[in-house]
Amino acid sequence: MHSVLIACRLLFLSPNALSGAEPSGFATAVLQVTPERAFTTLCNDAAEVLRRALAEPNDAKALALLQSGSTPILKRKQQLAPAFSKWIKTLSPPQRQSFAQRIMVNNGMIKYLQLMEHDKKLNARIERNPKLMAAVTNLTAVMQMEVETPALP
Repeated sequence: MHSVLIACRLLFLSPNALSGAEPSGFATAVLQVTPERAFTTLCNDAAEVLRRALAEPNDAKALALLQSGSTPILKRKQQLAPAFSKWIKTLSPPQRQSFAQRIMVNNGMIKYLQLMEHDKKLNARIERNPKLMAAVTNLTAVMQMEVETPALP
């Protein structure tokens, strides 16, 4: 779990490619607010799915909750990604850094992962069950909005 949290902290500082397709459905509707708010809402929704699933003591039921909850969340991520990528490319390096700092404070997924990091019993449970670990990792991928970083002159 610790490595997932570290990856989230580095998320907006590493250059990665992303397609330039136009947003549709969910992304268009949510982006009428702001891309930052859309991303935060998406991560908060994913955190709630994760919280509910891991509160279930039965691993099979928890896995089913994670799998059923992840599908719509990850679909929303795919819809949001192109518009988010376009938006984040417009930010200057200080604006991007400020955004990354706000995400570390306001993102429900990061807050939940920080709590999980200190819950030894929960971490042991997840590590004992590879399917549960894979489902948790799959859902936390919602925070990996990769963007192509423009080359410096």
